[in-house]
Order: sequence, then C-alpha cells, then structure tokens
Amino acid sequence: MKAEQQFRLANFIVSDLQTLNYKLFLNVELVEGSPFLSGVTPKGRPFVFDVFIAEFDDEYEHLVERIIKIKNDYPNSDVALGLLTPFTQRQVIKKLLEPLFIHGIRLCYLKVFANY
Repeated sequence: MKAEQQFRLANFIVSDLQTLNYKLFLNVELVEGSPFLSGVTPKGRPFVFDVFIAEFDDEYEHLVERIIKIKNDYPNSDVALGLLTPFTQRQVIKKLLEPLFIHGIRLCYLKVFANY
C-alpha cells in the first residue's frame, strides 16, 4: 500500500509544482536512491525532488541523512520534498529545520500528507 501512496503523492505534487510554474524533468534512469524528478524553480534555480515515508520519530534521522546525500549528489540544486507521515506539517518542520539548516540545505518545496 505504501508504494501506491507514494505514487499518488508524487502525482499530486507534480501537478502542484506545474501549477506553481516549476519546470519538471523525469529521471528516466531511476538509480536506487536518486531523486526521480528534477527541474527548475520559477526563479530559475535547479531543484531535485523525492518522496519519503516517515512514520516514527527515529525515521527522521534517516530522512535527514537521505536529504543530505541528495544535496551532496546535487550540490547546486535546491531540494523539494514530499512526505507521507502521521505528523502535521508544523511537527515535520520542527524535526527537519535545525538539521537541514546546519547542513545549509534549502527546501524550495515541502508537501506533507499527514494522517494517511
């Protein structure tokens, strides 16, 4: 069921990003661990996007590590994130804000689907 939820979330976010005038490119190679979508923000900055699931507090540490890896792999890009979680967007921001700030990671887009 989680793969289906991730797919539905990704489709929703693709539509949302297009509405916000992001230019999108699908990663056709789909290498394990690499973002499946990249593009350019409305302000012309490159970004990469991925969808994650984080059900428990301890999974946020792993999530931050994945985001750091993505940022290291794409150092000139912002990061866009879709997240399936039982936590609210406010709780997610509290969990992610400090670790991402410490590593200089800028989220250009965050969509949280809580209570899935």
